[in-house]
Amino acid sequence: MAPEGGSVVPGEFTGYFTAAAAAAGVLIVLLFVAASLRLECVFGEKASAGHQVQAGSAFTSLVNSFFWFFWPRTSTRAPWA
Repeated sequence: MAPEGGSVVPGEFTGYFTAAAAAAGVLIVLLFVAASLRLECVFGEKASAGHQVQAGSAFTSLVNSFFWFFWPRTSTRAPWA
């Protein structure tokens, strides 16, 4: 558990978590751009299940990494504490 009023991670890691969260956010946006460029492959009537699964798993993993890197920047309490 973090000290009273302290951060969950040491201060020297703040830049790392900020950059990683920003990179994950940019990759999420790029995923939406890629899906919108090939909309018929992912969301159309003729969309294959493989493309839908690939887009869904990419989105899930990017959102997961975004929140895992964003959480230490904003939290002062560990979720398991």
